[in-house]
Amino acid sequence: MTNHSRILVVDDDTQVRSLIELILNAGSFTDVVCAANADNAYELLDLNNDGSDQSPEFDLVLLDVRMPGIDGIEACAQIRNSRRYRDTPILMVSALNETEALNQAFIAGAHDFLHKPINRMEFLARVQAALRFKREIDRRRAIEAKLVEINANLREGRAEKTSSSLRSGYTGPRGFAMMLQEAAETGDVFGLLGIGVLTNWYPVAEVTSAISEVAAPVGWTFCRHPNGSYFVLVPGADETAIAAFYEDVKEAIAILSTKNPSGIAVEAEFSTGKGMELLSFPSELAALLARRLSRRDKAAQRPEGAI
Repeated sequence: MTNHSRILVVDDDTQVRSLIELILNAGSFTDVVCAANADNAYELLDLNNDGSDQSPEFDLVLLDVRMPGIDGIEACAQIRNSRRYRDTPILMVSALNETEALNQAFIAGAHDFLHKPINRMEFLARVQAALRFKREIDRRRAIEAKLVEINANLREGRAEKTSSSLRSGYTGPRGFAMMLQEAAETGDVFGLLGIGVLTNWYPVAEVTSAISEVAAPVGWTFCRHPNGSYFVLVPGADETAIAAFYEDVKEAIAILSTKNPSGIAVEAEFSTGKGMELLSFPSELAALLARRLSRRDKAAQRPEGAI
């Protein structure tokens, strides 16, 4: 299967360049460009055109440590100093006795290193690992950019373009679990709001409908837990927005309960998580909400004057 990542190989030795290109081609990397020195590499990387909105020309750079003129360490620092290539992995290719030079290369911003003579299996494994790292960084940058855009729109008073009823973010338990997994894999901070609703009269569908009609920013995900609790996944964990949303939920439930004031009880818990720890919150919140509502229900049923 062809890998479409674009790789730049920089080495003054023609035979080494050819060998690296052959190994990459054998590993299904077909978009390989070679440069004989740092100046040639700078031109191919288009470092003079370093606009923040410009995409990088290459997904990975392989740099020889020892080159005449500008060596690999200086070239690494120059490339890393570019805004376009701040996240692009740079692998240094070095002889076995260049430990000090490699230390300097890491300080300059190198991502990893490969030793000469080149071992084909190790070489391809490190290249693939570096490209996986790049894809993950790109995905996180995209999420961050989306959150920044949403927050900017909210601050500028364009809420009508960034919010709608929570219904637009509704998903089933399986879909919600996938969203939680995605949140865990990003390692970013997310908020999880659990809402427990105890009803003695209204059908669950009516309560779910009332909650789903509450306005919420785009990007919030809503799910009804099988035990009757509701969960909302909030990118960025804006506690002020979450608190305001919960007040709106209580108001929506209060409107339902006007026909039967003792029929509905509402409790909520909010937690923030980062990475895999977020995955444990639904069950913990569900259990906590169930206990709270159970105590509240018993208190409501206790005869007047009882202790």
